[in-house]
Amino acid sequence: MSARSYDDRCAMCGWVGRFEHRDSTKAAGSDFACDRCGTRLRYRDEAFAIVDEYGETASSSLDDVCNGVLSNFALHYVGVSGPLRAKLMTLDGFTESALEPPAGQGFKPFRRAYQDLQSLGFVDAAFDLVVSSHIMEHVPDPDRAFGEVRRVLRAGGRYIFSMPMRPSGATIVRAVTRDGEIEHRQPEHFHNSPSGGALVFNDFGEDLVDRMPDLGFSATIKRPTGNMDGYLNAVVVARKLDTHQRSEGLEG
Repeated sequence: MSARSYDDRCAMCGWVGRFEHRDSTKAAGSDFACDRCGTRLRYRDEAFAIVDEYGETASSSLDDVCNGVLSNFALHYVGVSGPLRAKLMTLDGFTESALEPPAGQGFKPFRRAYQDLQSLGFVDAAFDLVVSSHIMEHVPDPDRAFGEVRRVLRAGGRYIFSMPMRPSGATIVRAVTRDGEIEHRQPEHFHNSPSGGALVFNDFGEDLVDRMPDLGFSATIKRPTGNMDGYLNAVVVARKLDTHQRSEGLEG
């Protein structure tokens, strides 16, 4: 794939054409906008993962999936912004949560609860699908968060989440919390977010997928646009394993 342009299909709206890196000051994930719907690369990759999992045909778009199988889902979104959220929030079964309100924005809650992903205030088996966008790398205890997501998913449910992911090698733990205090193991690193600068606790590597069965999921990594210099976004589709599958190490 060229670092400046490529031909593809927009998983958000279904438009087919050329996607171009028009603004050299922007990272790849924040550019390559769709000429029809304007969705940028990072969010189209997230839409692709959902469509690839639930779409009925190879030409399905997120619009099609929202009008189809997702229309009957209880779906929970973790985050505060983005075109994927804007599309999913049109569904009757949509709810969302975030750790805290975004800073400096006149944001009105929409079926929202401010809560910690590590301790969700939902009953067991509440959702068919949980989605998050660049959240998990900012969670101090990701294993605990994965456990909570698994708890609130119904049998056969999915957790689809995106994050910057190193294309090889092991996860680097940048920081942990001990007795309520942050202990830094690597130099501090922050990502910009609607809530301000967000500390990165883990630089995840592809070894995350190997660990997922121990957390009660089978998982695959999706990189819809393949390898592109400087673009590390990946989308993980994690399928909840039942107790038997988890104990036997079977795929969902």
